[in-house]
Amino acid sequence: MHTLKSIYCRTFQTALKIALPFLPYRTPKIVGSVKKLPEIIQQEECSSVLLITDAQITKLGLTKRLEQSFCNAGISYTIYDKTVANPTTTNVAEALELYHLRGCDCIIGFGGGSNHCRNRKRNHTCRRDHRCPNSLQICY
Repeated sequence: MHTLKSIYCRTFQTALKIALPFLPYRTPKIVGSVKKLPEIIQQEECSSVLLITDAQITKLGLTKRLEQSFCNAGISYTIYDKTVANPTTTNVAEALELYHLRGCDCIIGFGGGSNHCRNRKRNHTCRRDHRCPNSLQICY
């Protein structure tokens, strides 16, 4: 049985390795300043942003410049700052619920580590369950 499982796994890995160059990937856009984000968001025809961060970053006021640039551009935003290290499925579900409740069509992860983890998990959950629009945009 172990031999059959090994053959199956190696076949699956080889198939993915062959298919990898043909899969549709988007190249992340590197933005030098938070002041440029509203312009990019508007170019992507997004109007409501879910800003995912943690309580410490919000408490330190590190998102204030980004929030101000959204206000100046007339883009509505919602902040989810309950991100913790190693987010659970409950945390991801909360962010997903907030995303749908506020009618967001764009996600920005502000910070590193668990914030970006949450974005990836939320995006995966969204696509797996087919509950999100196909035009979901993630801006870094």
